[in-house]
Amino acid sequence: MADLLQAVWKVTLAGTVLLDFTDAVETEAELVPARPLQSATRLRAAFLAHFARGNVRHSLKFTRVVVCADIVSARNLRLAATATAPWGLRGDCTIQVAESAGIVGTLHDALLAENGFHASVEANLFKAAYEIVGGEFTVPD
Repeated sequence: MADLLQAVWKVTLAGTVLLDFTDAVETEAELVPARPLQSATRLRAAFLAHFARGNVRHSLKFTRVVVCADIVSARNLRLAATATAPWGLRGDCTIQVAESAGIVGTLHDALLAENGFHASVEANLFKAAYEIVGGEFTVPD
């Protein structure tokens, strides 16, 4: 069995808690910014020209792990989680870090990515991998 960590992030999407401080995880959650580029060819140029676009995208990835009594319980939890995956949720995603004294970051206009939920079973472990995408990420001053 892999070494599990206690989550230090609390993730809430449109009012639904997807990861809490009491949950187990394999690795810490990952918040990655991305900015799309536009590429253009220039006449007789040896290389493409690249231009930064104004749109910024953030993705939040984490895997919640539940230790079950046996593999049957883990499989049943996988089926239930797949049936109730939060596909329709759209709104702000709040992220709170345990040691942050109540500071909450907000990923605005967030929802699950196209392939943003994957449930799996490994021995007696149920694993739910999430990828949430959104626009602007803000933290209060």
